[in-house]
Amino acid sequence: MQADESRARARPWLVSAGATLAAGAIGFAWNRYPVIVGDGLWMVYGSIPALLAAMSFGPWAGLVAGFLAGLATVTSWGQPVGLTLYTIEAVVVGLASRRALPSFKAAFAADGLFWAVLGIPAVAVYGLYVRDFGPGITWLVIAKYVANASFYLTVALLLTHSVVGRWIAPWRATGSDPLEAMLYRAVALSAILPFLVAQTFFAQIARRDDLADGQRLLVATSRGAAGALDGFFEANLR
Repeated sequence: MQADESRARARPWLVSAGATLAAGAIGFAWNRYPVIVGDGLWMVYGSIPALLAAMSFGPWAGLVAGFLAGLATVTSWGQPVGLTLYTIEAVVVGLASRRALPSFKAAFAADGLFWAVLGIPAVAVYGLYVRDFGPGITWLVIAKYVANASFYLTVALLLTHSVVGRWIAPWRATGSDPLEAMLYRAVALSAILPFLVAQTFFAQIARRDDLADGQRLLVATSRGAAGALDGFFEANLR
């Protein structure tokens, strides 16, 4: 009897460890294929699985998954700013998820606090004094970081509160969501996830071969998630 109870207690830890390492590996692989949206402005989606791990299993999972995913940005960008920020961000979001899966507003509040207190000042110092970008470019880089972070957190939250989150961490789920909310998240994810995969794929085509067709396809796939995201913000952040 005691042996059975010990195995039952150990199972969530094994699942958490395995899923956290998997999230970090997926994040690392995804970060190796950035989407270039402007001169020197990149989007890397590896933070999404890291944030999913943080909200599903807590701050230690966020630390491990965020660090593993962020390692890819060091080789791509030649500096550790992305690694540092995305790792700490995952830890902060994980701290808001210690007892249960966070609500949309709680997760955004924690993430907003991180960027207001640490993220934005760090990027400002890096841009103004380390790289000497000047105020205009520095503010553009700050806006890029904050906008990207909001998008990554949105997708991670949709995953966390969907079947995916309940499957990888069923012991963290509390109660059942209304059918309308579950259907909405499923529809939103069905639009957003294929968009992210297609965008990453076509961005690599455009980057490697500089094909105009690849650029047009990249723009076309970007429009696919716009309606879903508008509905998400209206439904969850009013």
